[in-house]
Amino acid sequence: MRKEVIVAVVAGSLLGLTIAFGIWRANVALSPKNDSQAPSPTPSQNQINGLTIAKPDDFEVITESPTSITGITSFGYLVVVSAQEEDHFVTPSQDGAFDIEIELIAAANQVVIAAFDSKGNQVEKRLNLALSTEFAKIVSSPTPTSEEEREATDSVREKVQEKVSAARSSPKFILGSITDKQETTLEVKAQSGGIEQVSASDENTTFIKMDPTRKEVKYADVAIGDFILAMGFTNGNGVLDARRIIIISPLTPTTRRAVMGTVTDLQKAQATIEALVGGEKLTITNSKELTVLTETEGELEEINFSELRINQKAVVVGETDGGAFVARTLRILPD
Repeated sequence: MRKEVIVAVVAGSLLGLTIAFGIWRANVALSPKNDSQAPSPTPSQNQINGLTIAKPDDFEVITESPTSITGITSFGYLVVVSAQEEDHFVTPSQDGAFDIEIELIAAANQVVIAAFDSKGNQVEKRLNLALSTEFAKIVSSPTPTSEEEREATDSVREKVQEKVSAARSSPKFILGSITDKQETTLEVKAQSGGIEQVSASDENTTFIKMDPTRKEVKYADVAIGDFILAMGFTNGNGVLDARRIIIISPLTPTTRRAVMGTVTDLQKAQATIEALVGGEKLTITNSKELTVLTETEGELEEINFSELRINQKAVVVGETDGGAFVARTLRILPD
């Protein structure tokens, strides 16, 4: 009898432990996980918020200079806007917006826009713009309307007119080499990639040839192989209705870029900037073409190359020429 009691007690204990263990496992599975115990994801070294350009659009024809570059990024970032001949630096407002005026050169412009966080991570956008003050006459010229059109109330006509007005307010351009020529159509291998169709004629289009002086020519003078800047309005079929075509020398895509780094070495006429991200080392040579800037009481002022110091943080803008980086602007950043 005593043996049966002992067996019953042991069996009951084992059953109780089994039930208790099951309840504990269920509680663990159902209870919320402790975030402090879970490994937090490590942010990427190159993680940075976006950069959006509000205006102008890529491949837009600009009719006056200076023109504004507006966009949005994150507050506290440094925005570099590098135009054809000058570099600009701006800090966004608290909502991330920025607006900077730049000078454009006649015909084609390649604008580089970069935003940096404090660690040197960056995001970059590139804009292709064309400046034509003559094109302003085409954009601003009113569309002739008859008495019947003025009195028309048809909604379809109104919508069509709205689309026409919108297209006329945002002229576009195509840059590339002519691969085929028809009676009123040019086929262009665009520098941006792909084949584009351009509608052109002596009646509707002005042709200018830079050779090297500027002279007006006719459609018959335009030849296969010519590199052109065609400006006009895109129709519903994606064909550019060209109002102005300039025959120019082929344009090489710019190698201009901006890098944030630290001054790690100084010589009499040279400095080394080591990029904060990637560790690239750039040799900066003092020259008449190099502008060195620093910020004093919220304003940028030019300083001498000799005033650079080791461990200063800086942004350098330049381009690659023959495999070597040639700096154009060096801006020292506040400590």
